[in-house]
Amino acid sequence: MKKVLLSVLSVSALCLLNSCYYDNFKELHPQSAPCDTSNTVTYQANVKAIMDANCISCHSPGGGTQPYLDSYQNLSTYSSDQLLAVLAPNALKPMPPSSALSASDVGLITQWVKGCRPFGAIINTACDTSAAMSFSTDIVPILSANCTNGCHDNVGLGHSLITVADVQNDTFIVFNNVSSLVYSLIDTVPSRRMPLGRPHLSDCQIAKIRRWVLEGANDN
Repeated sequence: MKKVLLSVLSVSALCLLNSCYYDNFKELHPQSAPCDTSNTVTYQANVKAIMDANCISCHSPGGGTQPYLDSYQNLSTYSSDQLLAVLAPNALKPMPPSSALSASDVGLITQWVKGCRPFGAIINTACDTSAAMSFSTDIVPILSANCTNGCHDNVGLGHSLITVADVQNDTFIVFNNVSSLVYSLIDTVPSRRMPLGRPHLSDCQIAKIRRWVLEGANDN
């Protein structure tokens, strides 16, 4: 009977510790490092497969263990430092607990984190805004990688930015108007700055959108 009681108490204590750990998970390590503009690793091409193979059997609604890591949106809830901290070999509670990630997988996630965790295709970081901006060539890739994948896409939480007309509705043209597209990207109020809950756009990406807007937000 004593052994049974001790076992129950041990399991309860372990659950309580895990609960406390994850309740405070978001507060452990602030994210402040600048983006590595040489990064070529994305969630869609690289990180999702690592998470699917090693993490989501537990960290998903089906697995029942929080934090959930089964989508880009869920993974983006946690800061870069937090993600790297639990993958470190010397972490207090290293993940995955059954078998550590390979060095190559950890390297890919580290590169992704240092690159500010892009979702999809990397936008060319060579910032040339000397020529006129094209909506289809210059602006759509920025919106696709940062805005319309799960939020502003007719099925997500925000209004659509899929078509040029959608974007034009958010654009014109006064930069200090809180409803304008450019202002939403540079707003100093965290609860209003876009992309919400994701890494900020680079200065180059904002400069391209700003130039396109100044040129009249053309459908080109």
